Amino acid sequence: MWERNSPSKRVLILKKTPFFIFLFLTLSLQAQIETPMFNPSYLENYTHPEARPLHYLLADSVILRKSADRQSTALNLMRIGQALVIDDRSGKRDTLNGVISNWYRISYDNQSGYIWGGFIAFCAFGSHADGAVKFYYGLSRVLDTGKYPNYLAQIRAVRNGQLLAKKEFPYNPDFWPPSSKGPCGLKLDDIITWHLPCEGGCGCSTGDYYIFWDGKEFSPVYSALGTADAWASGGSTFIFPCDIKGEANLVIRHTDDFLDDTPQGYKRFLEWEYFIFKNGQLQAAPGRAKKREEYYSKN
Repeated sequence: MWERNSPSKRVLILKKTPFFIFLFLTLSLQAQIETPMFNPSYLENYTHPEARPLHYLLADSVILRKSADRQSTALNLMRIGQALVIDDRSGKRDTLNGVISNWYRISYDNQSGYIWGGFIAFCAFGSHADGAVKFYYGLSRVLDTGKYPNYLAQIRAVRNGQLLAKKEFPYNPDFWPPSSKGPCGLKLDDIITWHLPCEGGCGCSTGDYYIFWDGKEFSPVYSALGTADAWASGGSTFIFPCDIKGEANLVIRHTDDFLDDTPQGYKRFLEWEYFIFKNGQLQAAPGRAKKREEYYSKN
């Protein structure tokens, strides 16, 4: 698909390829995906039981069962966001909505039983603006759309055991765990971000993704991505008001990217796009037109 001796063609193809295609190329073409295995926190490995790491429930109204089986006796009903400790991992695996996971023996509030691992969040973190709001991240489901199945992750906003909002987006197993940057000088509660790392400078996509949280709902997913490919590398970053180059009430997307290999050197361009956050999404900033400059680099 890419021709090494034609960098301009390669980059052009890269920029025109839809975002979800890159995600699919990194995953199996089967319409199933496995959750990462959670490591049990065996009690004998800790001097104090309170030192055992906590995990959190991603789903709501989860049935705690006596054994690792969906037909097993129900012991209790668990709420979303419930803190728990993983005591052991069962060899039993089940699939729900295309997501494959083991069952786990867990404990919380002096209770113990089994739940399916797909109900456990990969990570959890709190809002910078509202200490009662917590965010939970994990796999959601797999949509078998034919040639390229659609793997979806999810993030949920929860206050005091009540789901406030849920956002699904394409999943890549290389994603780093998301976290909140806070409002970064904008009139909202949180900017949630996660990173897609480079896998070796081979022309792969790398960069960051963003979701804005205004206390009621999630925004669309925005990306600032680039290409890790030696002299042809390039990409975008978001500049927020709190950053040293930031401007009040503006989100600036700055791009420094490769155009072509010419006798004068590597032809590149700089670009600045200006946005405001309004009505739950980024919109073009009134009176601030996009700027673009081209330049040459020797290395």
